Amino acid sequence: MIHTILSFLAAAFITFLVIWAVMDLVRTIVISFCKNQNDIYLICPVSQGSENIEYTLRSAFTSAKWLSKLKPRKIIILSNILDTDSKKVCELFCKDNDIFEIKSVEGFSQMIDTEFKADISN
Repeated sequence: MIHTILSFLAAAFITFLVIWAVMDLVRTIVISFCKNQNDIYLICPVSQGSENIEYTLRSAFTSAKWLSKLKPRKIIILSNILDTDSKKVCELFCKDNDIFEIKSVEGFSQMIDTEFKADISN
């Protein structure tokens, strides 16, 4: 009886590891097909009074590390109005990690227009 239970647990564990390995292989293949010469930006919208700004920014940074094979160029903190505490948190992230950049909606729109025009001319 115990032998049967242990065999089942071992088979379940091995099945789990095989599924995990297949998922990682698929992820690697998909990321390799997604590579291109263009820059990749992660957009992180924040708003005034957001209580979870630090969590949101840490999550964006973790996502950028997960996408490391795509090498995101910047994480854009997209905001129009921030209270002083939220702005301090965002500025600390920008100071600690050069991958972060704070932009207003208008500034981001201008950046995209500039990038788009540059891509078209190339």
